[in-house]
Amino acid sequence: MEQLYRKDISKLYDGLIQAVQGLSEVNMFSIYEVSHKNEVGGRAYIRSNDTIWKLWREIILPEISYLSILKIQKVDSDDKAVYFYFRVFFDYDSLAQVYPLSNIYVPRNNIVDSLSPESWKEEKKEIINRNTQKFREEVFSMMPQCPFTLITDERMLIASHIKPWNICVKQDAAKKEGMDPMNGLALSPSYDYLFDKGYLTFLDDGTLICGTRLGGMTWSRLNISPNKKVKLRILPQGRERYLNYHRQYVFKDSLNELI
Repeated sequence: MEQLYRKDISKLYDGLIQAVQGLSEVNMFSIYEVSHKNEVGGRAYIRSNDTIWKLWREIILPEISYLSILKIQKVDSDDKAVYFYFRVFFDYDSLAQVYPLSNIYVPRNNIVDSLSPESWKEEKKEIINRNTQKFREEVFSMMPQCPFTLITDERMLIASHIKPWNICVKQDAAKKEGMDPMNGLALSPSYDYLFDKGYLTFLDDGTLICGTRLGGMTWSRLNISPNKKVKLRILPQGRERYLNYHRQYVFKDSLNELI
């Protein structure tokens, strides 16, 4: 993948890296509102004169940078102060340019060399479809319903990989994991998307962990209470290494900060 810029930023790279590495773990700054009262849609705009804000504006990646703001206030306390937790994150999957496999050179073995490009593509497609169907059948046989919606109709379910398929096939030692039904969950489409994009994850016992990237209204409409520790049925057991990979490398939040 590549991220497109309007101008060459390579000359700025070293300086920005040094600036980021010199930051403290916690950086305090003040903000002020600059909203336009007549703005249609009721949007709110904020700015800051502090150095950390200026640095953030300099390092953002076009179109895929997001700033999550969490309002925090103590409950059942005389301290009524309101705090805001700012967190920067990047959604590389949504708008970064992805090159199709057809543009990537792949050394071919003798069997593939004997096939024409067209027949090689058809043969590859047939193998992938056959393996995908087998994976779906085995996942649904072990987990016959979505733990969120309780839907059992396989036409409405997706056999979702816990450790992503594209990661498995890139690693020689992990290629078998891509077809391991223990590396799959039966999920309805909306919840498959949330899991696949790392907006939620699971502990080994099935406890649901929701990230901070979605708002309360979104979670509510998905019939999920993000702060409520709900244990879902993602049996059978034995998925620990796959779930651990998902928590570490797919989930968009730090698990230690949420539990």
